[in-house]
Amino acid sequence: MSSRSVLAANNLFALLAKLLEGGKSVLVALLVIQFFSPDEFGVYSVAIAVGSVVAIVAEFRLMGILLRLYSQFPSITSRLITNAIAINIAFALLGISVTALSFLFVDELLFQCLILFSLSYLFKFGRCIRGVLVAERQNVWVATIEIISGILVLSSITLALLNNASIQTVVLIRALDFLVVSLLYVYVARGTSILERKTKQRAKLSPRLIGFLVKKSFPLVLSGAAMLLFQRIDLILIQSYLSSTQAGIYAAATAVVSVFGIVALVLSESLAPKLFTSNKYPQSEEHKRTCDADLRFGQVVMLLGLIMSILSFWISPLVIHCFFSAEYRSAIDVAKVLSLTPFAISLGAFAGQVIIKHKLEQGVFVKSIVACFVSICLNLWWIPQFGITGAAWATVVGLMVANYLSHFFIVRLKPIFVLQNQVVVELLEQLIPRFKNAESRR
Repeated sequence: MSSRSVLAANNLFALLAKLLEGGKSVLVALLVIQFFSPDEFGVYSVAIAVGSVVAIVAEFRLMGILLRLYSQFPSITSRLITNAIAINIAFALLGISVTALSFLFVDELLFQCLILFSLSYLFKFGRCIRGVLVAERQNVWVATIEIISGILVLSSITLALLNNASIQTVVLIRALDFLVVSLLYVYVARGTSILERKTKQRAKLSPRLIGFLVKKSFPLVLSGAAMLLFQRIDLILIQSYLSSTQAGIYAAATAVVSVFGIVALVLSESLAPKLFTSNKYPQSEEHKRTCDADLRFGQVVMLLGLIMSILSFWISPLVIHCFFSAEYRSAIDVAKVLSLTPFAISLGAFAGQVIIKHKLEQGVFVKSIVACFVSICLNLWWIPQFGITGAAWATVVGLMVANYLSHFFIVRLKPIFVLQNQVVVELLEQLIPRFKNAESRR
């Protein structure tokens, strides 16, 4: 098999792994909805939301720096893993301690769910080994592990729910899923001897290396925490201002719509390798071909986002009406508003890949902070006045700020704003005549 075929297959498995990882959470949520009331599902969703935000600090986002170091210094892979796991354990214990303080602010059921989910912070040590597999272009193992994990967690939760398990049991199974994934990574690493083949130095703890990893990862932690808080703050504030029942109804709408949002993200990452090679031309041709490639990439991703938004607007209400209990019917209006998010996500998916291509990452942290601030303000303003529909509109506006408007105000990212507008104009120029022709034929 040629090196190009191997690379294409590896990218395909990488996308499959990400799709399975994200899809697993959505499928679990849709499964839980069938067996619990909006109030109980609201507690479950808020526990996962809060736990996910704290997890950014607890995991300390080492993957980005580890991937680079694995590739540049393969001889110290075991030492990197040893020190990364030590960092993971230290910050996981910090995350569990912070979570334990939540008993001062939340009711008993939510506290129990938060504590159970916080165990997952300790269970994510296998991500360090996942990084080795990714660096070695062994994403087939990553995808295989996600398939096994998905089957196990979905079957376990289904069996538990059929036996009238409590919401705490479901949260515990979610946490144990991370342990299973980590153990599978350890098993693959031992079975393939990938660490033994790469390592030339003995694994040992190094305070200097730990300090280096923490320092390099800290900006990513702040950015990741801001971005995830931006994504979860609506659910947390609904539970605080309204009730767990309203949080459950809102989370049900979010779960359905997120199925459509994932598609644009997956497509953008599948096309990214071709985008990144588009500037490998002679200097005289480089600028024109790069711009053309960026525009074509944006047209495909954003057109798909628009299609997903339209499909979500029509299909999401039908799914809620046909498959959810009557208690969740008020989620239909929320789902219609949230149907704008797949297009907003496609704006961000397009911008994210172009930012990476042109090495404009320095502006991303500011963008994340601004989007988080805007989202918090809008949710604080609109939830008390308009309820969960207000939270849905706050989410849509927040995404548009993060993925589109913020680029206008950040000097380094202003070319992205211009490029997005070009794509929108060209899409309209192509679509409007087709709609007119379709109308005239009627």
